[in-house]
Amino acid sequence: MSTITRFSVGCSFAFSATNHYDSISFANSTTVYVNFAYLCTVAQTAGNTIGTQCILFDGTPSGGTAQVRLVMLQDGSIALATGAGTIIAGTRSAANTFIQNQWIHIQAKIVIDGSAGTFDLRINGITTPIVSASGLNTRATANNYCNSLQLHCNSNLAPGNIDDFYIFNDQGAAPNTWQGDVRAVQQMPATDSSVSWTPNSGATRFSRVNELREDGDTSYVSTTGVNNVDQYGVSALAVTPLSIVAVQSKMYVRMDDAGPHTAKSRLTSAGTTSDSANLSLTTNYQWIWQLYATDPHTSAAWSAANLNAVTIGPFDVL
Repeated sequence: MSTITRFSVGCSFAFSATNHYDSISFANSTTVYVNFAYLCTVAQTAGNTIGTQCILFDGTPSGGTAQVRLVMLQDGSIALATGAGTIIAGTRSAANTFIQNQWIHIQAKIVIDGSAGTFDLRINGITTPIVSASGLNTRATANNYCNSLQLHCNSNLAPGNIDDFYIFNDQGAAPNTWQGDVRAVQQMPATDSSVSWTPNSGATRFSRVNELREDGDTSYVSTTGVNNVDQYGVSALAVTPLSIVAVQSKMYVRMDDAGPHTAKSRLTSAGTTSDSANLSLTTNYQWIWQLYATDPHTSAAWSAANLNAVTIGPFDVL
């Protein structure tokens, strides 16, 4: 991870020739939209060596087959390549698409098919594609879909950082088409609203759980009281977005005795509480994630004002 980001908040994923990120499996998807911001950290040079890439798999990255690859090349081009790495479409005939140490936002629409595959590429929020290719073979198996991905750096000739990564398909409810520049924002605990847990140091609870990257037992809150709940106010959004796609709460939790113990997270919007599923704790840290596609108080899309006013925190169930 890296603290180098587009908007000087949060973290990005920093690539080298040895690290990668594997997704969980998702629904079989023939048409996928891949959105992310990319920062190349080296100067461009002539050549078509593949550096950073997003590989779409049929099966898991560890045991499946790479169907197609969205790749960053050493000369500054963005291209589509086969699962085996042969370039089949991209910006190589145009001017360099990205340059050293400048963030670029990339949106790609990829249709997986043996002969009717397509590739459309947009950059920096512009609605006109800079690449629109059709009649492609974008699969390596008999299946016209992908169901997992890997972010990977193939060469130090085009490494870099990825931020605000977002992938979805054209199935079901929105998002199911071009989304523009979607930004992920971390709103951290900023005030104590109502508290009953104990901080491991200092007087405030929120200051023990507001690190951008979890720090284990360095700072934390704890409790032995069943039904004890902490609620923290969050830092306000720096800008007002055109729309909010979804809100996700997250909590990093473990027990330090023999147990058993169960915990969950709570989000409160305008007096309406919404809890995550219960998690049985172990002595190792685990994440609790809860996705809110709509505001629990209104059952409608989130507004910036309502989001800024939520409280979040841990709930000791058992």
